[in-house]
Amino acid sequence: MDIKVLGIDSENCRKLYEVVKEVVSEIEDGITVEYIDAKQEISNDTDIATPVLIIDNMIVSKGKVLTAEEVIDLIDEYSETDGCDCNNCSGSCGCSHHE
Repeated sequence: MDIKVLGIDSENCRKLYEVVKEVVSEIEDGITVEYIDAKQEISNDTDIATPVLIIDNMIVSKGKVLTAEEVIDLIDEYSETDGCDCNNCSGSCGCSHHE
């Protein structure tokens, strides 16, 4: 699993990154965590609220500093879906959300 925090180097972006790193360090299950400083990209797109949490190339949270429990729930949810983005899925992906 690959987790990215996309941010603009603000306090909230750094907080979410620290929460995610802490959660992942306790799980120790082959999960990589990366912080992406995207000031340039985000400043050009006013529709994106930071921080952005991305799990396996899917945006799962925008504009919110999540708690450790919320991050754990998202990791659990998206590890069970095998990458299904259920909000944009027709139901043919085979993930457990459509059974």
